[in-house]
Amino acid sequence: MAFLTRAELAAHFNKSERTIYLWHDRGLIDGYDDHGTIKYNLEAVELAMKLNPRAMRDGRKRGTNGVVKPMPITAVPE
Repeated sequence: MAFLTRAELAAHFNKSERTIYLWHDRGLIDGYDDHGTIKYNLEAVELAMKLNPRAMRDGRKRGTNGVVKPMPITAVPE
């Protein structure tokens, strides 16, 4: 079970931090206070996105059959 900060969650879903804040503010996702930092359960957010597809669009790159595909990691020359 992975818990991510607002910035990490925004980067994971290719969304802005403001969007994550709005999802939380509207009650679409729950956040947990970790000593002053709000963290979000990644599995719970994934489920919320499936249950609320109109309110929470996934910004990640999709393949031709609609499945989210991981982006390849390429080495950067120095």
